[in-house]
Amino acid sequence: MDPWQDDWLTSTDARKAMRISTCDLAHMREAGALRFCKRGNAYLYAREDVAKHAAAHAEAPRTKHQD
Repeated sequence: MDPWQDDWLTSTDARKAMRISTCDLAHMREAGALRFCKRGNAYLYAREDVAKHAAAHAEAPRTKHQD
């Protein structure tokens, strides 16, 4: 097992964690909002940055509206 796997997420895993589209992920990468590295043709994203973004943009729990 490579040590980079502990610190980096694939595009698919990063998208799922942040609940965003492929296009949004690319825009964040291009804007410098997430640290990334490229291995071959794959982009890998810093697990720490993904976790911070996911926590900051987590939806509040939904509750039933009672009248």
